[in-house]
Order: sequence, then C-alpha cells, then structure tokens
Amino acid sequence: MEKCDPRAVLEGDIGEREGGVEEAAENRQGCLRRYEALLAGSFVLPAVAWLVFAGAAVSSVGSPGQHEGTRLALGFASAALLGVVLWLSALARHTLTRILLGAIAACLMGVGLLATWGHLVEMHVVIWPLLAAIVALAIVGGWLGHQRWLTAVTAIGIALGIAAAMEPPRLTPPVTESAGGMTLTLSGLERGGSEVWIDLKRDPAFGSRMRPTSATGSFLGGLPVRVILLPGIPRGDEDTWSILSYPPPWVRSFDLQVAVERMPAQPAVSLELPLPEVGAQTMQRVRASSGDITVAVGPLAVHPGAAQGEVYVDLRLWAAGAYLGDSGAIWLTDAEGDPLEWETAFESVTGRTEFSTMVARIVLPEAPETMVVHVLAPRQLLHSQWTFRFEGVPNPPRETKVGKPARWRTESGAGSGGG
Repeated sequence: MEKCDPRAVLEGDIGEREGGVEEAAENRQGCLRRYEALLAGSFVLPAVAWLVFAGAAVSSVGSPGQHEGTRLALGFASAALLGVVLWLSALARHTLTRILLGAIAACLMGVGLLATWGHLVEMHVVIWPLLAAIVALAIVGGWLGHQRWLTAVTAIGIALGIAAAMEPPRLTPPVTESAGGMTLTLSGLERGGSEVWIDLKRDPAFGSRMRPTSATGSFLGGLPVRVILLPGIPRGDEDTWSILSYPPPWVRSFDLQVAVERMPAQPAVSLELPLPEVGAQTMQRVRASSGDITVAVGPLAVHPGAAQGEVYVDLRLWAAGAYLGDSGAIWLTDAEGDPLEWETAFESVTGRTEFSTMVARIVLPEAPETMVVHVLAPRQLLHSQWTFRFEGVPNPPRETKVGKPARWRTESGAGSGGG
C-alpha cells in the first residue's frame, strides 16, 4: 500500500518534520498516483456507457439521412472526449492509468471513425472536419499523451489510405469476363455527383436465360463499396443492366463482383399458367409434379401497372421438395419458353425445403397470354450460379464517362433511370 499524507503534501514541511527528503518525495508520488487512479476511475464508467450508446447509434444504417444528425453529434462528441482522455494521459505518471486511458482513447477513436464511415455509406459524403480532428488528435495528442502506439496506428492508416488512392485502374471498359461458359461485359461507366453508374452487357448467346442477381464492391483488399444492382427489367437496351455504386471519391479504382444465375435447359418442374385479363383473377389452383418436387399455384390476379403496358401479377406458390426463397429457384417464361424479364414488387417466403410457400407480386413489362413457372431443384442451383470478377475498375472523376454508357441514361441524364 503506497504511503500518502495529503496534509503533509499541502503543508510542504514533511521533509523538515520527519527529516527525510526521500520520504517526502515518496509521499508526493503516492498521493499523485492515488489521485490519478481516482480521476481515471471516475471517468471509466461514464466513458464505457458513452461508448456502448455511441457505438450502437453510429453503427446503425437506415434510410438516407435517418441517423445523420445523431452520427454527427456523436462523432464530434467522441472526438472532444478523445482530446480530454489524451490530456489526462499526458498528466498521468502511473503505467496502469495510461493503459486504461489508452484503451478508452482507442474506443473513442473507433466511434468517431465509425460515425465518419456510416455517414459516407448513407450520405456518400466524407465529414472532413471530423476526420481531420480525429487524425490530428491521434497523431499529436497520442504523441504528447504517451500513447505513441496511437500515433503509429494512425500513420499506418493514413499510409493505407494513400495507397488505396494511388492504386491505378487495371482495366479499361469495355472489358469482358468469362465464367461457366458465359460472358459478362462491363461496357461503360458514368459518374453523376457521388454516384458511379456501371453498365453490364450479358452474353447474347444466352440472352434472358442469364440474369445478374447481386453485386458487391470493395477497395484496398476488402473494405466495402456500396453497390446497388438495379431491378431486373433492362431499360433502353434489352441486354444491359446497370449497377449504382458509391466508391469513395479519393480512390482511383475499386473491385466489383457480380453474381449471375443461368436458367438450366431442363428445370425440375414447369407449370403453365393461363393469365386472366388485366383487372381479373382466377381462384383455380394449378398443380404439377416431377420426381420429388410438387408445385402448385393459385389464386392468381393481374392488375395494371404504373408504367404503360406494365402489369402486376399477384400469385401464391406452394412447393414440396424445393425452397422457393433460394435465389434462382424460380424462372418465368412465355409459352414458347423464352424467359420473361420481371421484377419483384413484394415477396414473402415461409417454410423450408420440405415445404415452402411464396406470396408475391411480380412486375412484367407486358402481359403474356400464358406464363410458365419453372422451379429448380436444390441440386440444380449449385450448377446455375456463377460469379464474375472485375478487378481494378476505374473510378471516373466528376461528370465523366468511361467506355460506352447505356444510351437511355446518356440521353436522359445520369441518375434518371433504374427501373
């Protein structure tokens, strides 16, 4: 137990009264360490509560702007608290106190960076004042506050950011990648504000028998880039889809992965459905079986859509032996077997592979007289999905085009389409 006589320290006469300068110095050190522990301890519980609340708040991602004010407030408040913690660390002399304050500083820095990243993901804008404040505090405050590991980590992060910004593009559109005997062409890019539109052209040999289902983006070896694969009905060019992406504006290139499904030549079960007239419905349930899979559809209703010629088809689909929620499990064709381009306006799937039910509203660009529903067996899904990788996609500067962007968007302006 360290010795501490606060009255002797205040009076300053312990050396004369007890005749020992060394004992006076030891007494001061003991009181100083006890004061540091009390000060740090009183800060720990509020800081931990703050970190739990702030981390939960800034990590949530909702509709654009939903948490903007909360993130900004928590981000700047975390930066201010970071400065206080580093100041306390500069005053501290006890090693355990510095370690405790260093852990709190690291968490506060993480909350501030998380707020910056969440704002970039939702609003596609970097909060430069907050980022600059966190970096300056970490470098300068970390060095002066005896938390030099924080300075080193921040310097490494800055170096990685510079490396990401300096990595040049490795491809120039149009560029074609192959997978599973199919090709997918990245035909062009176009920037409009914070958005980068990416156009994909499918293999003409497969046409509508192949469809992109998801897309992911990344930079610096794994940091995510927000990408949105627009709904399945192409606009302007029947073989072109568009992806809306939001790469950080300071990077020169990023990577893109696109998942594609291919309709097999012989689906497990095919069920022909005569469609009623627009505005009508049929309550009759139609059923078909093949092997271990049984499919039934009904009731079925057709409603006029929002666009000219477009229709909404409401249906209820049952399947035994197949899970209807699997991506690629359902394909729609006309009576001649040509796949229909369709979007999902609403979908709810319950059950498992043994028995599943889907209630859905799908959107067709026009109403065929007959629609055929094809359901794939689980084993067929393994051989119908492929991934195309485009590494080093250029990040075009503002209001520029690379390659050949889709005509429908070039004529009407970037950001005006998407289905």
